[in-house]
Amino acid sequence: HVYHRECIGHALATAAKPGGTLPVKCYAEGCGQGLIVRDLTSICNADTLKALCRRSYRGFVDDNTATVRSCPSPDCPQTYDPNHPGAWQCDCCLKRYCIPCMTAAYNSGKPGAVEYHEGMSHADYQLRSRAAASEAGAEAVFQQFLRQDLAQGKSKLCPCCSPPVAFSKDRMCNHVTCPKSRRHWCFQCAKFHAATAGEVYNHMGSCPGRGS
Repeated sequence: HVYHRECIGHALATAAKPGGTLPVKCYAEGCGQGLIVRDLTSICNADTLKALCRRSYRGFVDDNTATVRSCPSPDCPQTYDPNHPGAWQCDCCLKRYCIPCMTAAYNSGKPGAVEYHEGMSHADYQLRSRAAASEAGAEAVFQQFLRQDLAQGKSKLCPCCSPPVAFSKDRMCNHVTCPKSRRHWCFQCAKFHAATAGEVYNHMGSCPGRGS
């Protein structure tokens, strides 16, 4: 279709602005065919063509976030593959990011930049991030680590308290004094408790949990 150059130029300049309609198509009634780059190059000035290309690129990225996303560095034009399995260094801003952690944050509804955490697993980094985000997050992380320690026998629950208080063994002695119940108890079996420390020491020689 034939256009007046000044009119089509004005229409393309409008499309290049924020809020303009993309993709750019033939304006003839009933046509709707997309304008090709050769046409745009011959009609637009350099600034309009640059703006159109930038908006088209931005729209493509926004419509295909499952396979491509923008580098999180401010004003960086580069993109990355959200399915990349590890660290990624942007060849524009040179920042190094952890893609699995950024993808996990994006999927949880809290997208953001995550610089690569050398020497720390993705799971540990994400736990640390949850703990730093809120008091509830910190409590959830603490409870998760406590469950792990209890399962591995590194921590045990006071047999006298309700709700029970958890203790970790950080020394050779298996005698524990609970500050809440004021009772003395045996860390080996986590069952025997008494009013005095001497009773616990007397019990240790025959404790069924001895050697554990």
